[in-house]
Amino acid sequence: MKETKMVDYIISEYVELTGDQDSIPAELLLKREEVLKGLNERQQETEQILGFFQADDVKVTVENSNDSDELYNTLVRVHEFKPEMLDTIYDWAKFNFECGNYKGATEYLDLFRSVAPTNHAKQRPARWGKAAGEILLQEWDTALADLNQLKADIDNSVDRVPITESLNDRAWLIHWSLYVFFNHPKGKDLIVDWCMGGPDYLNAIQTLCPHILRYLVVAILTNRRRRHVIKDVIEIIKQEAPNYKDPVTEFVISLFVEYDFDKSQKQLKECEIVLENDFFLVGCVNDFIDSARQYIFETYCRIHSRISIPVLAETLHLNADEAEKWIANVIRNARLDAKIDAAKGEVLMGIPALSSYQMLIEKTKTLALRTQQMVNQVDKRVGGRTTAGYQEARFDGEQKAALGY
Repeated sequence: MKETKMVDYIISEYVELTGDQDSIPAELLLKREEVLKGLNERQQETEQILGFFQADDVKVTVENSNDSDELYNTLVRVHEFKPEMLDTIYDWAKFNFECGNYKGATEYLDLFRSVAPTNHAKQRPARWGKAAGEILLQEWDTALADLNQLKADIDNSVDRVPITESLNDRAWLIHWSLYVFFNHPKGKDLIVDWCMGGPDYLNAIQTLCPHILRYLVVAILTNRRRRHVIKDVIEIIKQEAPNYKDPVTEFVISLFVEYDFDKSQKQLKECEIVLENDFFLVGCVNDFIDSARQYIFETYCRIHSRISIPVLAETLHLNADEAEKWIANVIRNARLDAKIDAAKGEVLMGIPALSSYQMLIEKTKTLALRTQQMVNQVDKRVGGRTTAGYQEARFDGEQKAALGY
């Protein structure tokens, strides 16, 4: 906090902690005077510029323009707007941000971005600053819009900047976006779309910040609509295992790769501790534990035809009665082919019958690969003859055989 200009806040915290209002350090009081002096000086400079934008003709120009380059040129040519005014607006926004006035800072940065030309050196820093302000104000919809604009800027500038810079930008953007992803209603879908929608952000994660895999796994496991990407994430976790692992990624490996239910049970306990102490994931603890138990149950059911409820209750950290109720709800909600034998305390799994359509898919899903392998073998055996020539010769031979030659 000492690096900011939020002196009044620091003083109030100091008084609250010490209970002594008369022993405020002299350096804090001196810094407060300096901040107030800087505030008055900058405010006088900025008021003139803000007054410039209040003029009726300028208002009309701003309202009728949708392009910042065109607007900037018109303001300079027609209304005698000076380039240094942009720096004054930017510095005033930064000063407000450092003082903790995030609302004012985002408004001034919005003004700066709407007027400054697109190639201005401070355009992207202004966008980062506005996104930070919206995050601190917990305006999640606006913050998401700003982050999407930043993402578009980074993706569009990839041909103009070194690869290392693009990787760093994407890594920082992912970290900042965690504030939005785990607070916005659609955040858990968005983190999956960003990280699994293409190689760019996945490369940044694997290269610079593999710890983001924890957040990606939680978003997937607690979002049933995204369970189809679990296999892809498992492969990534296996690749990154030598470089990074935590209880969440270890839980995935123990359950979906090793099928070690005792180990996954231990990892789930550790996951609960980790999530409760994670700033971003503390609100997902109950959802994660419940989803993890469902995945344990479903995986257990896939490899067993008869399951003891007491054993399953121990695996899920539930007593027998709670486990029976919980299993009944999962069977009903997931529409599993299973039934509970209360007398024997067992869950009996049905053997799913494949439909003719599924059987056809199973038989033909590798047909293209096998065909290509056969074509390659034919090419090697025939030598210089092309596959097309071979197929033509084979067709002629079959015709002759059919005609009795």
